[in-house]
Amino acid sequence: MKLAIGLPITETVPGECFGHHVAAIVDATKKYHDVITITPVGLSPHDYARVTIADQALAAGCDRLMFMDDDTITPRGGIQALMETMDERKAVAVSGFYLRRGNPYTPVWALEKDKNWYNLDCDGGVHEIHMTGLGCCLLDLKWLEENLPKPWFRMDQNHRCTIVTDDLVLFRGIRAQNGLILGNADVQCPHIGRREWILRETAPALRNAYESLSDKGIAKVMPPEPLPLDTTDLPKKE
Repeated sequence: MKLAIGLPITETVPGECFGHHVAAIVDATKKYHDVITITPVGLSPHDYARVTIADQALAAGCDRLMFMDDDTITPRGGIQALMETMDERKAVAVSGFYLRRGNPYTPVWALEKDKNWYNLDCDGGVHEIHMTGLGCCLLDLKWLEENLPKPWFRMDQNHRCTIVTDDLVLFRGIRAQNGLILGNADVQCPHIGRREWILRETAPALRNAYESLSDKGIAKVMPPEPLPLDTTDLPKKE
């Protein structure tokens, strides 16, 4: 089993996230041994960056691809948990749980019913989902290569803005081929936006602050302390 970790860097990695990214990657290399990292910098739009990562992972002979966004923290043990869920449930995609940046800070997980989308908020367990972001998401590359025509990621725009996102195209394609998409809510991922730590625990305060300010663009609410980096089992300097 060869794993690729794809970390598309838009411009820079937020300082709050850097150490956590390193820890997650170190954990993965200790557990799975045959791991490569692909970190394109400044490729845009997002679909181009993700297509580039997927193509390089396939060219390197990888079986699975773990996407980690530069502003989304995959917690210690998160990659292992997603890998185990994929093994146990034979899923094509398994996502950690996180919230979107910006009010109303809704979950990236969603279910589609009667052509409407419904957010799914979970604090634990494994759940079938229809849509998620790609900020902490494991993909079965071999399944995608055999079942899904390329491009797997595509963003469509009208004359003003993006109207179809790269993740929507991917997951609709997977569902069209009867692939299973799961979310593991035991993998809770902080999302960093405007120096705000966006978590299920902080979202109520962030929403309240947003609603209470006349200038809603300056809402800034931080948790009491930054999320500490778990350095357990990281290599120690001799």
